[in-house]
Amino acid sequence: MPYVDGMITDLERQALGCFAKNIWEHGASKEAVIVDGGCYVGASTVALAEGLHESKVPEQKRRGRIWSYDLFRTTKAMADHYLKGSGLQAGDSFQPIFEKNVAAYRDYVRLEAGDIQKAQVPEAPVAILFIDILWSWDCTNYVGRRFYPLLEPGRSLLIHQDFVYPFYPWVILTMGQLSNILLFAYNVQYSSVVFDVAKRVREQDIDDPRNVEVSRGLNIYDQFIDRVEGWAQGALALGKALYLASLNRIEEARRLTEEVAVKFATEPLVTQYLEAIRGYCDRAVAEGKPVPLDQAVGI
Repeated sequence: MPYVDGMITDLERQALGCFAKNIWEHGASKEAVIVDGGCYVGASTVALAEGLHESKVPEQKRRGRIWSYDLFRTTKAMADHYLKGSGLQAGDSFQPIFEKNVAAYRDYVRLEAGDIQKAQVPEAPVAILFIDILWSWDCTNYVGRRFYPLLEPGRSLLIHQDFVYPFYPWVILTMGQLSNILLFAYNVQYSSVVFDVAKRVREQDIDDPRNVEVSRGLNIYDQFIDRVEGWAQGALALGKALYLASLNRIEEARRLTEEVAVKFATEPLVTQYLEAIRGYCDRAVAEGKPVPLDQAVGI
């Protein structure tokens, strides 16, 4: 298979492939499917498909086993960086690139193109729920209510690819709310965090993370900062700073940002975010209030 140059690291690809190969031998239901939520140009899809291909699942039962979701709409950042040279402009579809990249495993994939909040949801249990598509509070609530209940206790895995990315507080807060149901297992370098399923998630267990009291929200951040290591602690601390700034607690946010800047001064995986977070704080002061974070994704 050709190498697919996506937004996940080689270690994350290896982890996805390992999970898809072995989860059936560790109790996953025979009829369970894999959800590839945010497949982009197919790096995660191919990794999962390669693992499924090496698994003991019979070939005829691999067909359509991977449900891949994406809006397939090129953003400016994609056009300027990730898809530079492709000729695609913001607003264009990159689905043809995905189709080409996954062609060897296309029979394994059921593609759901468009807004995941309007797409089909599997009726079968989900063995692996890989999520890289939570760009807003509302999408996070939707995925939690529709997909998390499909996870089976002791049989399924939930993987958040953007967990240590500072700009998505809804991911951190939601997983904090569910910390007695979905258990932090480990951080796959660099961004993905794997969660074990201790109990079945009910739709009523999903509460909008915007309802979290600030003190509890900060405590959730602190707990997860303690669970990760190295540069990931700095990235999550900057996420905490951004969360504070979004609540108009600008001085606290700035103070924490500068503490992180000093502590992780030689770590580019942390310092790459400093300018954006400082800019968010400056803009909040200039405009008299912070921009809602799901209107400032990718700042």
